[in-house]
Amino acid sequence: MNNQIQISIVILTKDRFELIDNCLQSLLDTCNRPDIEVLLGDTGSSDRQVYEIYQSFGRRWQGVFHVTQLPSYHFSKNNNDLASHAQGKFLLFLNNDTAAVSTNWAAKLLSSFAENPQVGIIGAKLLYAHNHRIQHAGVEFIRNGPLRHLGYHPYRNRHSLMPEVCIPKYMPAVTGAFLCMPKHFFEEIGGFTESYAQEVQDVDLCMKALEQGKKCLYQPEITFFHLENGTRILGEENIHDRQIFQKKWSGLINQAFFTSPFQSTLIREEDQAARKTQPRVLVERAIARGDVLATAAIVALYRENNPGAHITFKTAYPELVDSYPFIDRVLHTSDIDDFSYDKEVVPGYEGGNWRKNAVTWLEEMAACFSQVDAGFPTHRLLRSVQDGSFSYPVPRNSMVEQDKADFYRRFFRSSKHIAISTGAGWPEREWTPAAWDHLAGMLTDAGYKVVQIGGGDDYRVQGALQLLNRSLQENYSVLKSMEAFVTLDSYPLHIAIAARIPIIVLTCKTCANTVFLPSNAREIRHRGATDTPLAGCRFLGCRQKFGDGRDNPCPSPILKQLGAEYVMGEIVTAIAGTA
Repeated sequence: MNNQIQISIVILTKDRFELIDNCLQSLLDTCNRPDIEVLLGDTGSSDRQVYEIYQSFGRRWQGVFHVTQLPSYHFSKNNNDLASHAQGKFLLFLNNDTAAVSTNWAAKLLSSFAENPQVGIIGAKLLYAHNHRIQHAGVEFIRNGPLRHLGYHPYRNRHSLMPEVCIPKYMPAVTGAFLCMPKHFFEEIGGFTESYAQEVQDVDLCMKALEQGKKCLYQPEITFFHLENGTRILGEENIHDRQIFQKKWSGLINQAFFTSPFQSTLIREEDQAARKTQPRVLVERAIARGDVLATAAIVALYRENNPGAHITFKTAYPELVDSYPFIDRVLHTSDIDDFSYDKEVVPGYEGGNWRKNAVTWLEEMAACFSQVDAGFPTHRLLRSVQDGSFSYPVPRNSMVEQDKADFYRRFFRSSKHIAISTGAGWPEREWTPAAWDHLAGMLTDAGYKVVQIGGGDDYRVQGALQLLNRSLQENYSVLKSMEAFVTLDSYPLHIAIAARIPIIVLTCKTCANTVFLPSNAREIRHRGATDTPLAGCRFLGCRQKFGDGRDNPCPSPILKQLGAEYVMGEIVTAIAGTA
C-alpha cells in the first residue's frame, strides 16, 4: 500500500457521460489532492465522450487516476475487485450519479474516523440536486409488515435543515452511494457479499461491520448531491436478495435496533443520556394547510414549555412544516412510522368529526396540548390569538430556497406590489371574478403591481402576475416583499401573519363566529351585515359548526356584495397606517 494515499475513491460507471462528468468535476473542485486516488471501473461504455472525459480528468487530477475496463456490471464483485488494487488507507465507494457539495469533505471524513475509533463506516448527507431536499440521512429498519428487517430512508424528501438530519449520529446503516471505511477493515469482513445480485449489498456490509463491534456514522457535515438510480431503473426489486438479507440479519436487527424508541444513537454520551429522558411527542394535523401552519405555531409554544421534547409532526402537507427548527421529525400521513411515543396530540376533529359544542379547531388543539402538558398556557394562547400577538414561526431556507428568496426580494422591491389570494376552493365564500378584476385594475391605476398567489383551480385575475403552488418558503419570501395582502383564504393568511405585512381580510361577517384575526389584519365586512349567528358558516375557521360535522354552503350573499371601490379604500388606509 502506498502510504502517501489517504483515500481511494471507487466509482462504477457506464456511458451516461453527463453523470460521470458532473461527478468527476465536483471532485476536481473539492478534493484535487495528491493523497487521493480515483479508481474508476467502466462496465462497458460505448460513448466516445465518456473516454474523452476520462482523459481530461486524468490530465488535471493531482493524485492517482486509473480506469479499469470491466466485462459486465455486478456491484459487489466489481467494487471488491477495484478495492483490492486500492492504495489508500480508506476506501470511499461513490456512485457515479453523485456530486460533492462540501468543499472540506475529504478532511472531515479523515477527522471523523480519527475522532471516533469505534466507527467502521461513514456515510454522508445526500441531497436531491433539483430541490436540495434529503435523499439520504442514514438508513433505519422497518419493524413490522412484510418488509420487516429491510432498510429504508426515514428522512427522504424532508428539509435539509430539519434538526434530526443535521446531527452526527450512529445509524443502523448508510447507503452505498457514499460509503467510506478503512481498507483493512473492509478486507477483514470480506468486502461486499457477492451472493446478492442487485440490492441490499451496502446494508449487508453495514451489518457485517456491526457484527464486528463497529458502528456506522452518519456525518451531515459531509454533503453530496445524489440523483439516485441514475443508472438503474426505478422500482426494480430483487425479492431473492431481500429474502437472503432478512434471513441472515433479522436476529441482529431485532437485538440492536428494535429494543429502544430510537434506532439511531447520538455521538456524545451526554446528548444520548438526555435523549433517553426527553418526552417523545406526536402532533397530528393532517389536513387544511392554514391550520397546519397555525398548529406549527402552537408546537413552537409547546416547545418553549418543553425544550427537551422530541417532536414528530404528522400531516398531509409535510413540506409546510419540515423547515421549522423546533420540529425534529416530519411525516406524511402515508409514511412508515416505527416510532413509539410517550404523548400524542391528535385532535378529535381529524376526518371531519367535529365536537358538538362548536369550538374552533384552535381551541380543541389547545385542549389536546393541555392534556399532554399540564403547564401548557392555554389561556395565554387563546388571548394572544385574540389580541393579535400570536407568534408565527418563520421557515428556514435551504440553499435553493435561499437563492429564490433573494430573487423574490430583489424582484418585488423593484416597485410596489400588492398580493391577492382569490379563494380556497369553496365557491360559497368567494368574491366575484368581476370584483377581483376591478380591484386589480384600480390597484394598477394607483401605481401598484398585482401578484396573485393561489392554486391551479383559482380564478385567474386579469392584469395580475400569477404565482401558482409556491412553496411555503417562496410564498413567505413573496409576501415579505409586498406592500399589503388581500385574502379570503386562511392558508396564505397564516403566511402573511408571519411576514408581518398589512393584511386585508374579506369576510361576510354575518355572525359573530368568524376566526380571531391578528393585529396586522383589517377585516372588511359589508356595512349591511348583522351579528345574527348563521348555522353552517365555514368562513376562515368560523366557530359555528353543525355538531354532526356536515359542511353546508353558507346562504349569505354578503361577501359577494362587497364593492371593489370599498375594498380599495381599505387597502389604501391599511398601507397608510403602516407608513
